[in-house]
Amino acid sequence: VLAAYAALESLGRRSAKATPPKQPLRQRRLEADSAAFLSPPGRVVAGTLILVVAAALGWGTYQRNEVYRSALAILKDTAEKCPLNYRIYEARGNAYADIGQYDAAIKDYDKALELKPDYAEAYNNRGAAFSRKGQYDVAIKNLDKALELKPDYAEAYNNRGAAFGRKGQYNAAIKDYDKAIELKSDFAKAYNNRGNALNSKGQYDAAIKDYDKAIELKADFAEAYNNRGNAFNGKGQYDAAIKDLDKAIELKADYEEAYNNRGAAFGRKDQYDAAIKDYDKAIELKADYAEAYNNRGAAFGRKGQYDAAIKDLDKAIELKSDYAEAYNNRGNALNGKGQYDAAIKALDKAIELKADYAKAYHNRAVTHFQMKAYDKAWADVKMCRKLGGTPNPKLIEDLTRVSGQSE
Repeated sequence: VLAAYAALESLGRRSAKATPPKQPLRQRRLEADSAAFLSPPGRVVAGTLILVVAAALGWGTYQRNEVYRSALAILKDTAEKCPLNYRIYEARGNAYADIGQYDAAIKDYDKALELKPDYAEAYNNRGAAFSRKGQYDVAIKNLDKALELKPDYAEAYNNRGAAFGRKGQYNAAIKDYDKAIELKSDFAKAYNNRGNALNSKGQYDAAIKDYDKAIELKADFAEAYNNRGNAFNGKGQYDAAIKDLDKAIELKADYEEAYNNRGAAFGRKDQYDAAIKDYDKAIELKADYAEAYNNRGAAFGRKGQYDAAIKDLDKAIELKSDYAEAYNNRGNALNGKGQYDAAIKALDKAIELKADYAKAYHNRAVTHFQMKAYDKAWADVKMCRKLGGTPNPKLIEDLTRVSGQSE
């Protein structure tokens, strides 16, 4: 009965806000432009940082000192020797940001701004770091300041767009990406990010056009291939999605998001073994990857392997306690085992976490039907429709027949 009626949320949310029906969870990489991305070819790597220090200290000093074996070590040492050089603090902040140490990065940007209060680049970079920490309002405030100081700052428009996008404010994000592209017509990351915002709005063709442009400008842009694959997923063009995700993985072999997303595409094609293999790899690369555990659990559920499904979904919930999609999928797996009371409890939680979750109402209706709680089943069917969902016609037919009622 579950296979006939229930809608497994195999892949949860496309973004923080939008969840179109039958759409897999697809992670799209927003490309920020902190100073770690300011200048071609794209990232401040050790060689670039060494040039900064060489200019400050002289090449001979650099050669004689073993501390310069790493870029971050160079900058730590140089900041001690040149405590009033604001550029060194900014560069060290970028190095910290590059390795995900955002608090340390912000501390260095603070110091750079203390030394040079009108330093637009440091405001931009501090904004990008706050955005990476999920502090989007603080990020936007910093990026506003960067743009006040430097109105033609394409990177700051891109970063502010990314912050708006992460808040689900897609129209504001698109407006900023438009400006970034107007200022810098070859800005591949801004095209990629605008594509993400359009994708989140369900405008897949427009998104694909932006991803095409990003790839035209940067042929090895793994994130743009990943994101275009997601847009093809949204259009139901799963073979095209897999082709793009293959390319993303070819370009970036440790790209856990692309493995997760390719697994989603295989799942949509009912190729659950291939999907599980990709989710295995995603989890191998990122052990705390809640979305991949959820998706693998959903795939096991589709195969009728309910115990394996529940184990994965428990892990997803352990990693992400407010994960409505994982509770929905857990409810379906418990339903598959005939544990209806436990299934209702999981589906109740999914709805508590996400009040407009039409699929969870649908799946709870299925479970109430199986428990012969027909009035409750009808109430959930009504809510599913009210929220824009489409109940399974077979469920409606059977519920009408056994309950003696109709919608």
